[in-house]
Amino acid sequence: MSNVLYDVSKVLDMYNGKLSRQYIWGFNDYSKVYYSSNEDFKNIFSSVDMNDKSVLTVLASGDQAIHFYNKGAKRVDVFDVNKITKYYYGIRLLAIKYLGSSFLGDEVNFINNVIDILNKCSMDNDFEKEIVSFWSLLLKKIPKQDIFNTIFRGYDKYVDNEDLKIKFNDSINSSFYNFDISDNVDECNNKYDILVLSNIHEYVSLNNMSIFTDNVSKLLQDNGYALITNFGPIQKSIREGLERRFLIEDLPVEYYCGVPVGNKLIKRRS
Repeated sequence: MSNVLYDVSKVLDMYNGKLSRQYIWGFNDYSKVYYSSNEDFKNIFSSVDMNDKSVLTVLASGDQAIHFYNKGAKRVDVFDVNKITKYYYGIRLLAIKYLGSSFLGDEVNFINNVIDILNKCSMDNDFEKEIVSFWSLLLKKIPKQDIFNTIFRGYDKYVDNEDLKIKFNDSINSSFYNFDISDNVDECNNKYDILVLSNIHEYVSLNNMSIFTDNVSKLLQDNGYALITNFGPIQKSIREGLERRFLIEDLPVEYYCGVPVGNKLIKRRS
């Protein structure tokens, strides 16, 4: 409960302007959260077999994790440097249980759906208690009409609602890790079949590239692979850093604002 209280206090700092604009719009432990992904999962990952696989994915909006469960993954663990992502993901999982879909509506309807979940939730386990505590406290501290714009980077809806109606049961098999994958990942002792990095590589400094590739290798099973999106042709230094450790294969291209964006699958070199 103490972590929840502290996390709520930091969101309150965001609301009251006690954290700099640069900080909350960056990628830090208390920053604004993506409401939804802008990645075309059905196209990008159409050739990736996730059935009965263990997956570790960057959390962000949670769309990736939910998509991979729908694709048959046996376990989906999540990580993010931003601690607020856990509470957004948690309320989305409760939305599946109590509302039938992880989509919580647009910015007008979001908080009313959250309140509906809080009223219905039976708090069957510690995870549910933690999520309910966070959102209940937040509603006491911040006017409900201001919560959406305090927490989220804005409302964009790219993922088909049908893809968010998850097929797993209530006893979700998942862990949340709060780390920067280009820093220390020692809190995670598991190895995974698939590691989903999205476009994290764009924010890894050249000084941290070797740590980043070491951690990717550390988190993968021997025959596992990582998925990278938004991999542009100009990112020569990033490609060179990855090619020292991994083989890089092409995934289907997606288009963002009419511009082709590369997506890659990387495997350990033999």
